[in-house]
Amino acid sequence: MLLNHSAAFTSFEPVTEGAAAPRNHIAAPAMTAGTMVETQEGWMPVERLALGDAVYTFDGGLAPIANLRQTRLNAGTQLWHVPGGALNNCSDLYLTQDQHVMIFDDNAEDLYDTPYVLVPATALQGFRGTRQMDCLPGTIAVEMTFDADEVVFANTGTLIRCAAQSGKGDGFFRILTNAEARILLALLDTDETERLHALAA
Repeated sequence: MLLNHSAAFTSFEPVTEGAAAPRNHIAAPAMTAGTMVETQEGWMPVERLALGDAVYTFDGGLAPIANLRQTRLNAGTQLWHVPGGALNNCSDLYLTQDQHVMIFDDNAEDLYDTPYVLVPATALQGFRGTRQMDCLPGTIAVEMTFDADEVVFANTGTLIRCAAQSGKGDGFFRILTNAEARILLALLDTDETERLHALAA
């Protein structure tokens, strides 16, 4: 399965569905500076991309960037730190509150009739060591949009949603609620634990 990893992972931390939003957050599906994105010219930091650059997408095609916006985050803005290996990422990732990652897994198909689902960053709290944190002062977030909703590769293996320039999704991928996502993520953790036990036997 796409998300299996041999690293050691922490257990879930409970969250409350519908909890109040953090005091500071960027209301956009952005990536922080330093996140590597796969382009036609190879892997590049997201902050070095330019309009029109072609980025590899999940469906295998190249899509030109329609718009880029950089935002300097205030101290205390909430990010979700995803440790290297948690989502097939080769190194740590920092996601904004309104970001979604794609999970491609048989469990998703069993639960939601599609193997491809989008999970909100907020639902990742506690998943394989993912935790909410305050960003450092001066952190740059980069919002990248395309002509249509796209899913791109970040830090080698994590699949991250980038919104359509119009702001309207095409509905091709199902977006899970926090509650739905937590059910799926719990199954992924269970599968990974069983796999590691089998390898150790």
